[in-house]
Amino acid sequence: MLLQSMAAKLGIVTGRDLAQATREHTSRRTGFVLWIITELAIMATDIAEVIGGAVALQLLFGFPLLIGVLITTFDVLLLLLLTKLGFRKIEAIVACLISIIFFVFAYEVALADPNMGGALFYGTNSDLGKFVDLFDALKNPDIVGNIASPVLSILFAIALLASGQNSTITGTLSGQIVMEGFIHLKMPLWMRRVVTRLIAIVPVIICVILYGGRESAVEDLLLYTQVFLSIALPVSIIPLTLYTSDKKIMELPADEFYYHQIIGLTVIDEQGEELGANDVWVVQRPKKKDVLIPYIESVVQSIDLENGVVQVEIPEGLIDDEN
Repeated sequence: MLLQSMAAKLGIVTGRDLAQATREHTSRRTGFVLWIITELAIMATDIAEVIGGAVALQLLFGFPLLIGVLITTFDVLLLLLLTKLGFRKIEAIVACLISIIFFVFAYEVALADPNMGGALFYGTNSDLGKFVDLFDALKNPDIVGNIASPVLSILFAIALLASGQNSTITGTLSGQIVMEGFIHLKMPLWMRRVVTRLIAIVPVIICVILYGGRESAVEDLLLYTQVFLSIALPVSIIPLTLYTSDKKIMELPADEFYYHQIIGLTVIDEQGEELGANDVWVVQRPKKKDVLIPYIESVVQSIDLENGVVQVEIPEGLIDDEN
């Protein structure tokens, strides 16, 4: 969430996303290298989506892993349909998928009823320690089949499938933003999805064919993708931190201010009368309704940081002495 807030701050102040800002403030060669690393990170994420989707289809319908991998390729049709619905509906669908994931895992955690003390603090006799001791035993499918509820398995598969589709949508949109920002290349979303997914399924198919879908091999491939992501993540963190901490880049125009700069300032009207507003510009009047002063250009006339004064022009009818 910290990184997301920093990226949002960069976008709000500069009007550019991280890819565009990186291209603007670095050399072409550096920007190209960063773009390649970012694209590889997106593909590594897509590999995890392919594996997750294939496992979900295996749990739900009993498909072999290879068939599940091939089926996940056709999620481009889903994306093609969504692009015709409009961006707001895409946002709503993503929110629904996230809600499904949250409620499924919340339900499973509630059924598991873990001991919070043992789950948070590791010790040789703690619940977590006992879990680690039993980890190898739980790799045995016969043991897992005897203790796991079929309902929980189905719910887990649904959450896994929803997670994969959610990542498909957000990953494709972010990939397009990265491509446009770094190299100014734009292609249709469905084409972007096809290229990324075809590249991502190659190592998965090779792994499944060579090792016969052995779980340990698939787990190793998934682990390697996560290791690469942990290495690639600083590639985004470093420029993001540098840009958001650079006063020249983050400097606002002369007539714009950060919220923290106007906290505690005295708010006056056009006649110079103090309105007694607090930091959210709510005029509090004894025995009368509070009035919120809208923080918009037509209302705010001037902000004097040196003297700590904000002058506003109250819209007609906003403050009525009778109410």
